[in-house]
Amino acid sequence: GLVLVLFGLGAFIALQMALTRSVREFCDKALAKDMRDIPDHYAAGVFFVAVRPAPATAKPMEGAENLAEGEKAEEVLGFVGLEYQSDKNSKSAEVRRLVVGPQHRRHGLASRLMLEVIKHGETIRGLQTIKLGVSQYQPAARKLYEKLGWERDGQSEAWEGIINIYIARYSRPVKSKSKK
Repeated sequence: GLVLVLFGLGAFIALQMALTRSVREFCDKALAKDMRDIPDHYAAGVFFVAVRPAPATAKPMEGAENLAEGEKAEEVLGFVGLEYQSDKNSKSAEVRRLVVGPQHRRHGLASRLMLEVIKHGETIRGLQTIKLGVSQYQPAARKLYEKLGWERDGQSEAWEGIINIYIARYSRPVKSKSKK
Protein backbone atom coordinates (compact mmCIF):
# COMPACT_ATOMS: atom_id res chain seq x y z
CA GLY A 1 0.00 0.00 0.00
CA LEU A 2 2.77 2.45 0.95
CA VAL A 3 4.60 1.83 -2.34
CA LEU A 4 1.42 2.65 -4.28
CA VAL A 5 0.90 5.87 -2.29
CA LEU A 6 4.52 6.94 -2.86
CA PHE A 7 4.25 6.12 -6.56
CA GLY A 8 1.05 8.17 -6.84
CA LEU A 9 2.62 11.09 -5.00
CA GLY A 10 5.71 10.94 -7.21
CA ALA A 11 3.57 10.86 -10.37
CA PHE A 12 1.52 13.82 -9.11
CA ILE A 13 4.65 15.87 -8.38
CA ALA A 14 6.16 15.01 -11.78
CA LEU A 15 2.95 16.02 -13.56
CA GLN A 16 2.75 19.27 -11.59
CA MET A 17 6.35 20.13 -12.48
CA ALA A 18 5.75 19.35 -16.18
CA LEU A 19 2.60 21.47 -16.20
CA THR A 20 4.41 24.39 -14.55
CA ARG A 21 7.26 24.10 -17.07
CA SER A 22 4.78 24.07 -19.98
CA VAL A 23 3.02 27.20 -18.73
CA ARG A 24 6.37 28.97 -18.29
CA GLU A 25 7.38 28.00 -21.84
CA PHE A 26 4.09 29.41 -23.15
CA CYS A 27 4.66 32.70 -21.29
CA ASP A 28 8.27 32.89 -22.48
CA LYS A 29 7.11 32.49 -26.09
CA ALA A 30 4.62 35.33 -25.63
CA LEU A 31 7.31 37.54 -24.12
CA ALA A 32 9.71 36.70 -26.94
CA LYS A 33 7.15 37.60 -29.60
CA ASP A 34 4.73 40.51 -29.35
CA MET A 35 5.55 41.63 -25.80
CA ARG A 36 9.26 42.04 -26.63
CA ASP A 37 8.58 44.80 -29.17
CA ILE A 38 5.17 46.34 -28.51
CA PRO A 39 5.56 49.36 -30.85
CA ASP A 40 6.52 47.16 -33.81
CA HIS A 41 4.04 44.35 -33.18
CA TYR A 42 1.10 46.65 -32.50
CA ALA A 43 2.00 49.34 -35.06
CA ALA A 44 -1.16 48.54 -37.02
CA GLY A 45 -3.23 48.36 -33.85
CA VAL A 46 -3.35 49.90 -30.44
CA PHE A 47 -2.08 49.06 -26.98
CA PHE A 48 -3.92 50.43 -23.92
CA VAL A 49 -2.11 50.68 -20.58
CA ALA A 50 -3.86 51.52 -17.32
CA VAL A 51 -1.52 53.37 -14.96
CA ARG A 52 -1.58 55.41 -11.79
CA PRO A 53 1.12 57.39 -10.01
CA ALA A 54 3.50 55.01 -8.29
CA PRO A 55 3.06 54.98 -4.51
CA ALA A 56 5.75 56.90 -2.63
CA THR A 57 6.61 53.68 -0.78
CA ALA A 58 7.25 51.73 -4.00
CA LYS A 59 10.74 50.56 -4.88
CA PRO A 60 12.25 52.55 -7.77
CA MET A 61 11.33 50.83 -11.01
CA GLU A 62 13.81 49.83 -13.67
CA GLY A 63 14.46 52.82 -15.91
CA ALA A 64 13.25 55.37 -13.32
CA GLU A 65 16.58 57.16 -13.62
CA ASN A 66 15.58 58.04 -17.21
CA LEU A 67 12.49 60.02 -16.22
CA ALA A 68 12.50 63.64 -17.34
CA GLU A 69 12.69 66.29 -14.64
CA GLY A 70 9.29 66.65 -13.01
CA GLU A 71 8.00 63.42 -14.55
CA LYS A 72 6.48 61.06 -12.01
CA ALA A 73 6.94 57.30 -12.00
CA GLU A 74 3.78 55.35 -12.78
CA GLU A 75 2.58 51.94 -11.72
CA VAL A 76 1.16 49.73 -14.48
CA LEU A 77 -2.17 48.28 -13.34
CA GLY A 78 -3.04 46.41 -16.52
CA PHE A 79 -2.89 46.47 -20.31
CA VAL A 80 -4.47 45.11 -23.47
CA GLY A 81 -3.63 45.16 -27.16
CA LEU A 82 -5.80 45.23 -30.26
CA GLU A 83 -4.05 43.88 -33.35
CA TYR A 84 -5.44 45.08 -36.67
CA GLN A 85 -3.80 44.45 -40.02
CA SER A 86 -5.06 47.42 -42.06
CA ASP A 87 -2.64 46.66 -44.90
CA LYS A 88 -4.32 43.28 -45.44
CA ASN A 89 -7.79 44.81 -45.93
CA SER A 90 -8.96 42.82 -42.93
CA LYS A 91 -12.45 43.15 -41.56
CA SER A 92 -11.50 41.84 -38.12
CA ALA A 93 -9.12 42.67 -35.30
CA GLU A 94 -7.88 40.51 -32.44
CA VAL A 95 -7.61 41.31 -28.74
CA ARG A 96 -4.14 40.43 -27.43
CA ARG A 97 -2.72 40.07 -23.95
CA LEU A 98 -5.38 41.38 -21.57
CA VAL A 99 -3.46 41.44 -18.29
CA VAL A 100 -4.38 42.97 -14.94
CA GLY A 101 -1.95 42.80 -12.02
CA PRO A 102 -3.09 40.38 -9.28
CA GLN A 103 -3.42 43.14 -6.69
CA HIS A 104 -5.66 45.19 -9.04
CA ARG A 105 -8.13 42.46 -10.00
CA ARG A 106 -11.82 42.41 -9.03
CA HIS A 107 -12.11 46.21 -9.34
CA GLY A 108 -13.53 46.42 -12.88
CA LEU A 109 -10.24 47.31 -14.56
CA ALA A 110 -10.37 44.45 -17.09
CA SER A 111 -13.91 45.51 -18.04
CA ARG A 112 -12.81 49.11 -18.54
CA LEU A 113 -9.84 48.05 -20.68
CA MET A 114 -12.06 45.84 -22.83
CA LEU A 115 -14.63 48.62 -23.23
CA GLU A 116 -11.82 50.90 -24.48
CA VAL A 117 -10.83 48.22 -27.01
CA ILE A 118 -14.43 47.99 -28.22
CA LYS A 119 -14.78 51.77 -28.38
CA HIS A 120 -11.55 52.04 -30.38
CA GLY A 121 -12.65 49.23 -32.71
CA GLU A 122 -15.77 51.24 -33.54
CA THR A 123 -13.56 54.00 -34.98
CA ILE A 124 -11.72 51.73 -37.46
CA ARG A 125 -13.20 52.05 -40.94
CA GLY A 126 -14.34 48.72 -42.35
CA LEU A 127 -13.85 46.77 -39.14
CA GLN A 128 -16.74 44.35 -38.66
CA THR A 129 -15.60 41.98 -35.91
CA ILE A 130 -13.29 41.90 -32.92
CA LYS A 131 -12.07 38.43 -31.94
CA LEU A 132 -10.21 36.91 -29.02
CA GLY A 133 -9.11 33.58 -27.63
CA VAL A 134 -9.05 32.41 -24.03
CA SER A 135 -7.77 29.14 -22.55
CA GLN A 136 -9.61 26.69 -20.34
CA TYR A 137 -7.37 27.87 -17.49
CA GLN A 138 -8.99 31.33 -17.48
CA PRO A 139 -12.63 30.86 -16.36
CA ALA A 140 -12.84 34.38 -14.90
CA ALA A 141 -11.81 35.86 -18.25
CA ARG A 142 -14.43 33.79 -20.08
CA LYS A 143 -17.09 35.01 -17.66
CA LEU A 144 -15.99 38.63 -18.20
CA TYR A 145 -16.10 38.37 -21.99
CA GLU A 146 -19.54 36.78 -21.96
CA LYS A 147 -20.80 39.47 -19.57
CA LEU A 148 -19.53 42.11 -22.01
CA GLY A 149 -21.46 40.57 -24.91
CA TRP A 150 -18.84 38.40 -26.59
CA GLU A 151 -20.17 35.20 -28.16
CA ARG A 152 -18.29 31.93 -28.29
CA ASP A 153 -17.89 30.85 -31.88
CA GLY A 154 -15.38 28.03 -31.87
CA GLN A 155 -12.43 26.33 -30.27
CA SER A 156 -8.85 25.62 -31.23
CA GLU A 157 -6.08 23.77 -29.48
CA ALA A 158 -2.36 24.19 -29.02
CA TRP A 159 0.25 21.86 -27.60
CA GLU A 160 2.56 23.47 -25.06
CA GLY A 161 5.12 20.99 -23.83
CA ILE A 162 3.19 17.95 -22.62
CA ILE A 163 -0.20 19.62 -22.25
CA ASN A 164 -2.89 20.36 -24.77
CA ILE A 165 -4.40 23.82 -24.22
CA TYR A 166 -7.92 24.38 -25.50
CA ILE A 167 -8.59 27.92 -26.67
CA ALA A 168 -12.20 29.08 -26.76
CA ARG A 169 -12.69 31.56 -29.62
CA TYR A 170 -15.00 34.53 -29.03
CA SER A 171 -16.11 37.34 -31.31
CA ARG A 172 -18.14 40.51 -31.12
CA PRO A 173 -19.61 42.57 -33.95
CA VAL A 174 -18.43 46.16 -34.24
CA LYS A 175 -20.94 49.00 -34.33
CA SER A 176 -19.07 51.23 -36.74
CA LYS A 177 -18.44 54.89 -35.92
CA SER A 178 -15.73 55.12 -38.62
CA LYS A 179 -13.39 58.07 -38.35
CA LYS A 180 -10.22 56.66 -39.93
